[in-house]
Amino acid sequence: MGRQVVCLDNFDDYYDPAMKMSNLEHARSSKGFRLIQADIRQADGLESALGNLEIEAIVHLAARPGVTQSVKDPQTTFSNNVLGTQNVLDFCRKKDVQRLLFASSSSVYGSQRMGPLREDMCADRPESPYGASKRMGEIMCFAYHRAYSFDTICMRFFTAYGPRQRPEMAVHEFVKQALTQHTLSAHGPPDTSRDYTYVSDVIECVTRILDRCHGYEVVNIGGGKPVMLSDLLRTIMRATGVFPEITWKPGRVGDVPFTNADTNKLKQLIGWVPSTPIDKGVIQFVQWFKAIHHM
Repeated sequence: MGRQVVCLDNFDDYYDPAMKMSNLEHARSSKGFRLIQADIRQADGLESALGNLEIEAIVHLAARPGVTQSVKDPQTTFSNNVLGTQNVLDFCRKKDVQRLLFASSSSVYGSQRMGPLREDMCADRPESPYGASKRMGEIMCFAYHRAYSFDTICMRFFTAYGPRQRPEMAVHEFVKQALTQHTLSAHGPPDTSRDYTYVSDVIECVTRILDRCHGYEVVNIGGGKPVMLSDLLRTIMRATGVFPEITWKPGRVGDVPFTNADTNKLKQLIGWVPSTPIDKGVIQFVQWFKAIHHM
């Protein structure tokens, strides 16, 4: 897009930092890209890393991810996602950054029993510390927007997947099981469902929002087409050519029965909604997985 991009990451060990560095290989070959290793939990470090730059906008994707991990270690989740976000917001205030895009999550909706999930629905009953941390981030974003008037857009992502996906996420884990172990095991009932959003669609939404949205907005980023867990597993079997018996395990604390994004606001704001079907997205993920593992 002709922009100069600075990527700041602390390369923590939530998963292998070498994988993160590998994911950046193509970006690092670009003259318009610069990588800085720093931690948003350290306000002084943030100032030292970015303070001399003239910044048009910040896309704040940094977080301690994962519902299950947040149940095991809520302190790390909150220190990254709440304290870290407050530091980013305060950096925007001090440096007069005029636009912040904040990565929120469908986890803020909790176990809603009615769908599709709209941005104006109740979001004060999250099922996990992760969901709570993201809702707190949204509230802080609103407060800073009101107090300091910079544009702040909170993007509620619905289960992003695709090449370079985190290894503990469902599609990645299931494909790995099928191709390397010839097994499939899943947590929760077969009829649970998720609104899976392919990564290239996520990127298209973020870049359009960056240029077109103003003020304070909360917007869902999802395809609006939930997929049952049993159907996802069948899709992965077809894409991998591996058809094992499925082992069903109990659901995990913090998991919700379904997610389904209402995309009307997204379409109104940017004139487009995610459109990659799950079968196509899974095939592309399988091709990437095989390529990086030389299969």
